[in-house]
Formats: sequence, structure tokens, C-alpha cells
Amino acid sequence: MSLEATLLLAVLAIQALLLAALLLRRPPSDPALATCQQGVERQGERLGELLAEQRTLPERAAALTGEKLAAVALDQAKALAAVQAALAERLAADAK
Repeated sequence: MSLEATLLLAVLAIQALLLAALLLRRPPSDPALATCQQGVERQGERLGELLAEQRTLPERAAALTGEKLAAVALDQAKALAAVQAALAERLAADAK
């Protein structure tokens, strides 16, 4: 084999080795990937919290509504009692 053919063969071998090294190496990890993964985990945690909060909403709404309805009913009962007392006084005054 001539010198030129040997040199060409050596260059091809070096190129093949470089290509194999480039193809077999592990790509570097992307720092943005870790940040995105942490963001997704935080979103998952927040979603779980929101779902748990949503499950308790009907009970909390019922408790708040019940308290308000009780207060309104008490106010109406007091107003009705006042009207009945005034009516009773008027009827008593008319009866005299």
C-alpha cells in the first residue's frame, strides 16, 4: 500500500473513532429540564391542595349559610314578636 492510501485510511479511521465517540456519549443534562420538572411538581402539589379545598367547599358553604339563615330567622322572629305585641296593644286599646 502506498503512503497516501495509508494516510487516507488512517484519517478515515480517526474520523470513524470521532464519530463513534460523538454518537455514544451521553448528552449533557439540560438545567431548564430540572427547573421545569420542579415547576410541574409544584403545580401537582397545588392542584392536590385545590382539589382538597374544593371537596370541603360544600360543607363550609352550608355552615356559613346556616349561620346567616339562623341570624335572619332570629331577626324575623323578633320583628314578628314586636308586630304581634303592637297589634295586641292596639286591640286591647280598641276593646276599651
